[in-house]
Amino acid sequence: MRNLFFMLMFFWVSSVSAQNIIVYSVIGSVTECKNNVRNKVLPKTKLSVTSHIVMEASSRIVMLDEINNEMYTIKGAADGKIDQLLTNNNVLRKKLTPQYFSLLMNKLSSTVSRNTYMQSAATSFRDTEELMEKFDSLKQEKDSIR
Repeated sequence: MRNLFFMLMFFWVSSVSAQNIIVYSVIGSVTECKNNVRNKVLPKTKLSVTSHIVMEASSRIVMLDEINNEMYTIKGAADGKIDQLLTNNNVLRKKLTPQYFSLLMNKLSSTVSRNTYMQSAATSFRDTEELMEKFDSLKQEKDSIR
């Protein structure tokens, strides 16, 4: 029983440490500290929950969590590991649908344009001239019925 507990604990810890966080957008100065070396964090950068980031007061970072389909937004000055920063009250968390999450990931990889998504979502642009022609044809039909 004790061995089973340790095995479950090992798998839980390994799954938490394997959690991928992808940077969606960065405003201001956000750096990742690895071995006392600071590297600028850019969109599309993959981080883990144990990554140490430092942010200035006017900075903002938006991250996507691949495991939980969530979006995290951290604003303002911050210094610490991502898992610690996500426990703060000033972090905005949004649960995303799998479809919307995959759309955001595709936008990061530039495989889907906004227009393609809008057309597939049935919210595409409608030409006003074409609409006016349809209304004119209806008016003509109404006039011919009289």
